[in-house]
Amino acid sequence: MIFVGSWAIGTVTALLSAVLLKFTHLGTSESHAAPCIVVLFPYCAYMAAEALHLSGFVSILFCGIVMSHYTKKNLSDRINESTSSVFQILAHLAETFIFIYMGVATFLEEQAWQHVSLTMFSILAVLIARLFNVYPLSFLINIFRK
Repeated sequence: MIFVGSWAIGTVTALLSAVLLKFTHLGTSESHAAPCIVVLFPYCAYMAAEALHLSGFVSILFCGIVMSHYTKKNLSDRINESTSSVFQILAHLAETFIFIYMGVATFLEEQAWQHVSLTMFSILAVLIARLFNVYPLSFLINIFRK
């Protein structure tokens, strides 16, 4: 029920944004309302799902999927490019922040290091798996390559 409810909230919210942009012609005008709508509707889906004790992550995921399919077609090329650039920048910043946070937490937090043998075994297993997968497959690809 949590998944279905979150999916429904995300899908309905995205469809509402598509209908709003289609019939008000905000997506084709020079107004700044369309990029705001593209940003605010997924946030509304997230907040609605969280308020109903559902999964905000699932809701925003499906809202984004449906908006990319339907809402994007109701935006002008200029607005489409600018919102796409903004989301790419935000995604890059979020990824950078996560990796910085992980790196800082690794060295600033007190580590127990109780599983050193498991870590070494895992690294060895990955290297062996790479040896038996990447190199033979690369050899086969190079045989058939022109």
